[in-house]
Amino acid sequence: MCERFSRAEASCRPCVGDMAPLRVTFNTTTRRMGETSPQNVVADTVMTQDLRVFVIDDDPLVVETLGVLLRANGFPVEGFRSPDQFLDRPPDVGLACLLLDLRLGDRSGIDVQKELRRKGFTLPIVFLSGQGDVPSTARAMREGALDFLVKPVDEPELLEALARARTKALTQREEEDARRDATERLA
Repeated sequence: MCERFSRAEASCRPCVGDMAPLRVTFNTTTRRMGETSPQNVVADTVMTQDLRVFVIDDDPLVVETLGVLLRANGFPVEGFRSPDQFLDRPPDVGLACLLLDLRLGDRSGIDVQKELRRKGFTLPIVFLSGQGDVPSTARAMREGALDFLVKPVDEPELLEALARARTKALTQREEEDARRDATERLA
């Protein structure tokens, strides 16, 4: 890839569990400090640097492709090929969200979502799936998912979902801080 480019396209083979290719199209430009890019208006306005994005997908090419796309838009990204890899790491204390595949080989993303909630993880979850059936979408949303995106996902749609995830993460952090302050005052 050249030093400056205005359009890049990345795609990977079909996901094993989803049977639909992940195809993302993204625009990015190299910028000097202080410059803004019209292609990255959403990313520029949501202060992406403070939102860490965790990606869980059993397809390594999906994890890699999403990592490239999100890093090009200024997000710090950590990718995991299994939910266990994610759960084995220390909990994140900053602003973060999770991009979670619906079908993870022998596990369901919805089951992973329930496990995360049981273990006290409160980060916003955005589901990605090649099969966006209504029952799965409804179930994920009932269990607390913030959004449900169908592959192939395009950049603006994904960035808008991440902007909503950042807003929710900020709200959750403010509520947790208020609860902690109230508890300390009562002690």
